[in-house]
Amino acid sequence: MIFNKGDKFSGFICKKSQYVEGIDSNLYLMKHEVSGATLVAIKNSDTNKTFSIAFRTLPEDSTGVAHIIEHSVLSGSKKYPLNDVFGELIKGTTLTFLNASTAPDKTMYPFSTRNSKEYFNTMDIYLDTVLNPLLKRETFLKEGWHYNVNEDGSLEYSGIVYNEMKGAFSDPFRSLMYEVKKVIFEDTSYQYDSGGDPKDIPNLSYEKFLEFYNKSYHPNNSIIYLYGDEDLKKELAFIDNNFLKNYSLSDKPIEFKSPKDYKGLVKKYSSYSFENQDMKNKTYGALAIRFDSNIDTVTSTALSVIASLLFKSDSSKLKREVLDKGIAEDFNGYYSSNYYNPVIMAYLINSNRESAEKFVDIYNNSIDYYVDNGFDKDILESELNNIYFNIMEDSIDSNRGYVYMLQTIYCINFGSDIFENLDIGKIFKATKRVLNNENNIKELLTKYFRTLDNSVFVIMEPDNTINEKIVAAEKESLKKFREKLTEEEFKNIEEDYKALQSVKPKNNTQIIPRLSKKDLDSIDHSIKLNKKEIESIEFYYTEEFCNSISFLDIGFNIKSIPKRLLPIVDIFSILLGDLGTKNRDYKTLTRDISSYLGSFSHSFQIHSKMQNPKDFKPILWFSLSFLNEFKDKAEDLILDIFENINFSDLERLKETLNKSVVYKEMHLNTDGISHLVYQTKLGTSIQGEYSENINGITSFLYIKSILENFSRKKDDFIADLKELKNLLFRKENLIFSGVTDKGNISSVETVARKIIKAFGSKSKEEAESVNFIPFVNKRSIITSSQVVYNGVGINLYDLGMEYNGSFDVLRQWISRDYLFENIRVKGGAYGAFCRFNEIDGFLGLYTYRDPNLSNSFSVFENMGDTLGDLNITEEAVDRFVIGAYSEYNPLLNPYSRMVSLRDRSLADISDEFIDNKVKEILETKVDDIKSYHEILKDAISKGSRVTMGNRDIIEKSNFKFDDSITI
Repeated sequence: MIFNKGDKFSGFICKKSQYVEGIDSNLYLMKHEVSGATLVAIKNSDTNKTFSIAFRTLPEDSTGVAHIIEHSVLSGSKKYPLNDVFGELIKGTTLTFLNASTAPDKTMYPFSTRNSKEYFNTMDIYLDTVLNPLLKRETFLKEGWHYNVNEDGSLEYSGIVYNEMKGAFSDPFRSLMYEVKKVIFEDTSYQYDSGGDPKDIPNLSYEKFLEFYNKSYHPNNSIIYLYGDEDLKKELAFIDNNFLKNYSLSDKPIEFKSPKDYKGLVKKYSSYSFENQDMKNKTYGALAIRFDSNIDTVTSTALSVIASLLFKSDSSKLKREVLDKGIAEDFNGYYSSNYYNPVIMAYLINSNRESAEKFVDIYNNSIDYYVDNGFDKDILESELNNIYFNIMEDSIDSNRGYVYMLQTIYCINFGSDIFENLDIGKIFKATKRVLNNENNIKELLTKYFRTLDNSVFVIMEPDNTINEKIVAAEKESLKKFREKLTEEEFKNIEEDYKALQSVKPKNNTQIIPRLSKKDLDSIDHSIKLNKKEIESIEFYYTEEFCNSISFLDIGFNIKSIPKRLLPIVDIFSILLGDLGTKNRDYKTLTRDISSYLGSFSHSFQIHSKMQNPKDFKPILWFSLSFLNEFKDKAEDLILDIFENINFSDLERLKETLNKSVVYKEMHLNTDGISHLVYQTKLGTSIQGEYSENINGITSFLYIKSILENFSRKKDDFIADLKELKNLLFRKENLIFSGVTDKGNISSVETVARKIIKAFGSKSKEEAESVNFIPFVNKRSIITSSQVVYNGVGINLYDLGMEYNGSFDVLRQWISRDYLFENIRVKGGAYGAFCRFNEIDGFLGLYTYRDPNLSNSFSVFENMGDTLGDLNITEEAVDRFVIGAYSEYNPLLNPYSRMVSLRDRSLADISDEFIDNKVKEILETKVDDIKSYHEILKDAISKGSRVTMGNRDIIEKSNFKFDDSITI
């Protein structure tokens, strides 16, 4: 140990130090004597160093003040007086993680990097911005909220956080949790939305904003976190000398307030915005129970396991009653210790008021049943096995420093023992001992789940007039406000708006400490991809430390699948793990998956050749992981799934379809950026045709139509599923990849061999070809969102562009500079980005949580001209060079690294190709990126244009779409 209890160094005193076996690290708890800051250090050999500073931020309303401060401190500080420090920081960095986030009771500023110089540079920036921010009024207006002045003199609300939260509050589940917390956390800060309720954000004044910062952002109210292999003494000296030594203790510590206890259950009724006219069975319900704050870690973990058995397990009596009796189309829940007072939450999705009213009685009866009868031992064991796998997998997480950071900050914030909490293996063993005793389970169920004191049941119904009412009320309010303004008051508002829209000079950006190209390491090719053939089937693999876990990807080439079956490929893949087999009913199957597989998931990917994108393999991948001790069980399970899937259980089939449609519909309405990407790529290539038909809105609408007409369409649907299985599960379609510990690959290979043997060869059948007809997609997709998502897509290779590493540098400029400045800073959207596929040539430009439509498309259209007139220094270009380089040297865990190497191999991308592209990137100059301005101008004028989101914004824009879909 570097320090023992009582040791002092650079103003810090060590309160406790200990080696913690569960994370194989030395753990230090320290206190800065002058400022009162708490510091936790986890020291080990991990080169990916992690830093964070977090503050306890307890809001007193839902104006989002903590969230707006999180944005604002990163917009200029005493040492770094720039307009946007964060915006400059993200240009030219090799950071493996960078973020800031506002939780209900804390605000955190974490980052990670493998470079020691960058580690201290970024630590200096983060500490100065949070402890010495400028917090200018203009920053508050830009990041929080302000008035937009329209051409007719009318006013609108805008602001980055304001628009972000309009998007966030489009999620009915968030609204449901908000209503729950208003009751169970009454009289505490948790009753408020720390991110900000859009209707309350405009009530925040600049003065209250400053007041909250001054109260909350003192070292005495902070937790500093250090992780990795950096010299602890050097870290402590840096923090003390540059920041903490100049502070004194605050005499106003911020303390949690416990909510008032109350007897019995409170019922509450609410509503949420829903765009569609058909509101049948679109009601949500949530039962929440709040506990005391003094629950120990082992009990808390045991409660989490019990909650999972009750709310998530397909064998749960409670879940089965909810679904089988038609109370809701889906049901779930959890135990959360993320609040000072932990809670359990059980929720209904797609119910109706009459059915939802029956839920509390069903819940009580189910708890009584489990108190009397306990849980099935095999199901309990499967849940414990799954937890153990997650512990093992966390130890090889590439960014585990961040994972441990979250645990550390929660512990310190709530006064728990971090040494006990981070010894994960001991906690698991103790929890297992508790749960293996039936009397303990009965006691926990009785004490925590049976009681309905301090509880609430919320029923939230759909209302397709809410968005319209919100817009009308806001307009009326602003109209009245505008009428009361004096000429001088309006002029001040107008000047504020013009100031926000004006181009800000980017002076002194060189004061941001940065890496230079000389600081960059060469790309590491030390982990090699191996390839062998097993009975003529390709098997790609790597070997490295995986902590006794094996990962196997089983791929199927779907080129033989006719286009009419593509929309059911995704749901077929979901059904494999949900329906059951001839040997296992669905309850046994889901139990065994939880017991013996760490994960079982699927993904669709198109693997095109770098030199010839039209030569491609569309692969459906099934990815599984398992502890090596369970290899035989995993092998038997996956063979049973592939060979013996049973489509005859119609109730379970319909239930799975329901669940899939529910979550896709929710995703489309709240944050459908992935679907926007599919839509913009549709019409640009055959790859786009595959992606949209399998994963996009086309598939969603197809499955929804089957569900809505299930009794009439079920037989044809099952026949299609069987046909798909027959065409897909053939030896000639197979491809494998995997990673495991060194010396264990033969064990994984055995699983692959048995799968090959099980399928055998079948007669080749000619498939209907997937025809591709190029077209320009101009479509609007109307959802329940309060904001929009805009996208443009085009294939640059079709326009004659040849790929060079300099385009990766340009892409950094587009995302980090041009779109950031014009879409986020000026436009008030939460964000924007550029996506480019160097293999097939697809370029996509996107905005998200955006209050604008026409203006954002204008920004896209003006990009080519702006690039042609670009006047920046070579030093500025080097920042984008470093950002482009970092994408070729990512931080990856063993599985992700294997997948990356496999995908490169399938694209015929060699290490030499990568090294050459990196060389091109490092040699990029200003004229190289400017040379793309003509092709970008041409591309955007010819590209597809798709907008998803708010009906009012779409219909009032002057952009003409060819067609429209309402979700």
